[in-house]
Amino acid sequence: MKKFSLIIVLLLVAVLFVAACQPKAAAGKKVVLGYSPPTLEMTDFYKWGQEGLERKAAELGLDLEVITKAPSTHAAAEEQLKIIEDFITQGVDYIWTVPVSVEAGDPIFAAAYKAGIPIFVGHALYENPDELHIINVGTDFLKTGTDVGTFIAQELNCEGPVGIIRGAAGQYDTWRVQSAIDELAVKCPNMKVYTSNYTDWVTENGLNEAKTMVTDHPDVKLIYNPSSTLTMGTVQALDELGLTGKIKVLDYDLIPTVQAMCKQDPPAVIGGLAMFPYKYGEVIAQLIADKEAGKTIPTVTEVPGVVVTCDKIASTFADWYLNAEFKYVK
Repeated sequence: MKKFSLIIVLLLVAVLFVAACQPKAAAGKKVVLGYSPPTLEMTDFYKWGQEGLERKAAELGLDLEVITKAPSTHAAAEEQLKIIEDFITQGVDYIWTVPVSVEAGDPIFAAAYKAGIPIFVGHALYENPDELHIINVGTDFLKTGTDVGTFIAQELNCEGPVGIIRGAAGQYDTWRVQSAIDELAVKCPNMKVYTSNYTDWVTENGLNEAKTMVTDHPDVKLIYNPSSTLTMGTVQALDELGLTGKIKVLDYDLIPTVQAMCKQDPPAVIGGLAMFPYKYGEVIAQLIADKEAGKTIPTVTEVPGVVVTCDKIASTFADWYLNAEFKYVK
């Protein structure tokens, strides 16, 4: 009997020893994420990405610290790479970035991979995320650009012309703009489409290009802007020219700032391609929590976008997104 008791005691000691040697539970670990969007100026889109991330992390009980830094302009590729390298030097656990352009992403991904730091990339879906060693959380810009073309064709009943304010040379603009142009060519082969010079996604440049557009082509019935930063410029241009409500304005992003333009009299915009930046953040928080818990996470998660008219906004977006107020600036 004594021998049996001794065996039990030794087994208990062994179990306790093994348990003590196991890694601590993820719930007690502080996780640091470096977040680098392409800009934090003139738009609340990327701020809502961080808002969704932090809200979901708190809901999951994930102790998450977010270090946020964006480059000075939407075209500063080298500066953004330096930001990522600084995150790596600081020893962050994860990185989340939206490269200033698709083409600027490769050296960023390579740096994170070399450092062994998981990197989340969005808001676009890349074609070969596994080859790039990224965790892709985003929207199919090619599909949504096509959806925009279909909407314009229906909205105008193929009776143009249509004006398009361009972003910057590169894949982002190709996906959002050229796919819409291609779809219009199929749906409305006789419709005229005028395009602006590139704006580098800058609101002031969008304003100037919109003024040029309507001056050179006063018959334009609708102007499509492939980002909310450009929509803000177009809306201001039309307001200054006394054309608000006379030319339809279609957005891509539909951030709360642009959504509010639906309530103007007359409405400054008719709607747009709704994207859900806070959803990207929520997904990434969940993926981090899963990875910290030892689970295998997917390399691609799509967050679909949808064309929404002003009258459908309230049923599409969460109340807290509609009533957006930012209480921080980083």
